[in-house]
This record gives sequence, structure tokens and C-alpha cells, in this order.
Amino acid sequence: MRVVIKCDWCSRRVKAKPRGRPARFCSATCRQRAYERRRLEARLQAEADAVNVAAFPNLPILKNVPELAHLLAKPKLPPRQRPRGMRCPMCGFPFAVKKRGPIPETCSRRCALALALHQAYMRGVEMPFTLLKNDLEKL
Repeated sequence: MRVVIKCDWCSRRVKAKPRGRPARFCSATCRQRAYERRRLEARLQAEADAVNVAAFPNLPILKNVPELAHLLAKPKLPPRQRPRGMRCPMCGFPFAVKKRGPIPETCSRRCALALALHQAYMRGVEMPFTLLKNDLEKL
């Protein structure tokens, strides 16, 4: 009987070794990403705990009070993985996201220009083309 082991980070299949403890990650990269995520969770949880203690100084143990759970600050974590595919907000065309580099907002430069023009128009400024020129310099 073959046991299927999945990576704790990316959910890929991991080869099961005949001896020893089972592997948790498929690669050193996934192990490092999981470590960074644990460190980020710990830091954000410490910040949320500090906010909770400042907001409720008279309660020594906040986690054992279910009535106040909705008042407690919770850490906000970024998504675990990059999105693999997105839809362009201008044309609705699905496009793939590269493994590295910044995550694009649109599928092409033409849609990026149209989005910049649309955003300039929606700001309600008298001269949207001046703002468009400033937005294009940022690209």
C-alpha cells in the first residue's frame, strides 16, 4: 500500500521514503516559505495581542473569554501563494501570473493604459489626460 504525502506548503506530492520519518515539504524552498510564514504569524499575533491588552487592560486572560471574542484584534495575513491566474479588470480576459516579479493588474500594456485612463476619469479631475501622463510615467 502506497501512502500519499502532500507538501505542507504547496500541496504537491512528496516521495515517501522507505525508512525514517515522512517528509513534510517537497523542497527547501517550501520549507523556507513555511518558516517565513510562521515568523510572520508570530509577529502579527504579538502585535494583535498588544492591541488587545491596550484595549482591555483589566482582563488578564483574553483568549478564555468567548463573549469578547468579536472585540479582539486578529492578525491579517497575506495569502499563502501567488495567484496562478487572474482576470483582466478591463477586458475580462484570463491571464497567467509569472512565478517571479510583481503581480500585474492587467493582461497587457493596452489594458493598463485603458485602466489608467479610467482611473483618471473616475477621480473626477478636470484634466484626466494630465493625470494619465503622470500615471504612464510610473509604468
